[in-house]
Amino acid sequence: MKPGRNGKFWKRTQHEYPDDELISGVQLSELLGVSSPAVTKAKKCGRLDTFEDSHGNEMYHKVVSVQQWQLTKDRRKVTTPTTAQRKMGFDNLAAQATANDFNFDLPRGANGEPLPNSLKLDTVDMGQVIQERQELEVSKAELAQQNARIAKIKADMLEGKLVDKALAFNRVYSLAAEAQDKIVSTYAVLAPKIVGLVAQVLTTNGFDEEKVRTVCAPLDHDIGEMIRKENLHALRSFTESVESQNLV
Repeated sequence: MKPGRNGKFWKRTQHEYPDDELISGVQLSELLGVSSPAVTKAKKCGRLDTFEDSHGNEMYHKVVSVQQWQLTKDRRKVTTPTTAQRKMGFDNLAAQATANDFNFDLPRGANGEPLPNSLKLDTVDMGQVIQERQELEVSKAELAQQNARIAKIKADMLEGKLVDKALAFNRVYSLAAEAQDKIVSTYAVLAPKIVGLVAQVLTTNGFDEEKVRTVCAPLDHDIGEMIRKENLHALRSFTESVESQNLV
C-alpha cells in the first residue's frame, strides 16, 4: 500500500486507535460539512494524517482529523464566505474579516502520533465501560450492579443526557470557530455605522455635506482596521490565557 499524499500515514503498529474510532474520507467530509475532494486535497497538502486500520485500509480519525482540519485551516486566503457562513448572512467582506490563523499543536503520543486534545466535557466512553466489564471478575451481585450502570448510561444517552465523546469534541470546535468568526467580523458592521454617525453630526452642525463626505470617506477603512486588530488581539489574549490554565 502506497498512499499518495504528503500527510503522514501511520501504520497499524505505530498507533493504538481501534477501528471504531477510524472513519473513511467520505464520513469525515460529512462530519466537517465539506466535499470529499476538499478532504483529499487537505490530505495531499499535509494537513491531515491518516491511520491504517486492522484491515490495512487508510482511514481518518473521527476526533484527531477534525481537530487537524480546524487547526491547520489557512484563513488568510479566504475571499468568499463558506456555505455555512452564507447561511449566517456573511458577505465577502465579513468572510475576509476572519483572515487570521491561530497556530496550535496537537498533543503527541509515544510514537509521535497526534492525539485528541483533552477537553473537560461531561462525556462517557462506552468502550471503556465495556472493557471494564470484561476485565472484572466479579460476583453475580457486582455484575448485576455493573449491568445496571450500563443500562442507566444507555438510557441517559437515549434521553440526551449524555453525549458521544467524538460528537462533543466536534461540536466544541465548531462553536469556537463560529464565535471567533463572529467576533472578528464585527468591524465590517461597526465601522460604517461609526463613520455614518460622525458624518451626520458634522452635517447637522453646519458643515458642508460634500466636504464631510470627502473627509469621512477613508475613515471607513481606517476605523474598520482598528476594530479588526483590537478584536484579533483580544482573541489571542483569551486563547493564551485558556492555554496557560490547561497546562497547570
